[in-house]
Amino acid sequence: MNRTCADLAKKCGVSTATVSRVLNNSRLVRRETRDWVLQVARETGFPIDRKRTPFTVAVICSIQRGAFGGYFSLIHSAVVQALSKANVHVELVSDEELHLLDEYAIWGAINLSPLPIADFWSENFNLPLVNVSGAAASPYWSRSDAR
Repeated sequence: MNRTCADLAKKCGVSTATVSRVLNNSRLVRRETRDWVLQVARETGFPIDRKRTPFTVAVICSIQRGAFGGYFSLIHSAVVQALSKANVHVELVSDEELHLLDEYAIWGAINLSPLPIADFWSENFNLPLVNVSGAAASPYWSRSDAR
């Protein structure tokens, strides 16, 4: 079944322009409306058209204890640079503020934080997560729930 923004808008009771703004992470939409549209989109498995919608990936990092320097800084810079070259929009999020990801239409995340967030992620998001840290079974462990 081919679903459109108009279908999602009708289900949410908003305009197609509002759905477009939400999927493009525009700040012109009230938080309650954004949360509602994203909730309905996630619950219904709404397919976001990658050709029209910016591909957004969350990069999760730790900003505590001076962790943002040295080796970590090199990895972080390389990840953000590679994503940018591929025209991927990056949302930087602290590992202590993962709840903020509910406000964005993201496609998945890369965890650069030392915190083990896989359980939290699988309970709250049905999106791919790649862990690049010692918090997982191995430094290069990856997990994807994407269909």
